[in-house]
Amino acid sequence: MSTTITFFDGEVHVLTDLVTQLIALYEESDLADPAMERLSPIAYRGDAAAAAEFRRLTSDDLLSQRTRDATAVLATLSAGPSDTSVAVDEDPRGTLEVSLSDDDVLAWMRTLAALRLVLATRLGLDTADEHNAEHDDENPTLAIYDWLAYRLEMLVEATDS
Repeated sequence: MSTTITFFDGEVHVLTDLVTQLIALYEESDLADPAMERLSPIAYRGDAAAAAEFRRLTSDDLLSQRTRDATAVLATLSAGPSDTSVAVDEDPRGTLEVSLSDDDVLAWMRTLAALRLVLATRLGLDTADEHNAEHDDENPTLAIYDWLAYRLEMLVEATDS
């Protein structure tokens, strides 16, 4: 089974840029970065030593999985029209239709969720309740944060149907 999503011109470029930056963040592997810390949640809140040990034992595997997921998303987005998973529509708006396998959908979901966590950290949003759903025209990062939620929701709905 596959899931098909359509991107409009510009969305592919934005997402490609975001995923490229995410991979760079993973490569830096600065666990002191609050975004990286948020991507590796604390396993034992009441025991700092156990939490540090858990992070030490799992962070490399988690980061490797996140990198593989992001790389898969980037590969899908950068595939040319000759690739069977991507078809460039003749629509003058420049739409791009992407067909994803079940494994690809999971990688996309994990990557979009990771991007949202990084942006939430950069925006100072600790919980979803802190975010006002109305757009702030002065803050394009917030609009991108919302757009990622929209795309993530579309993937969830597509897999439910």
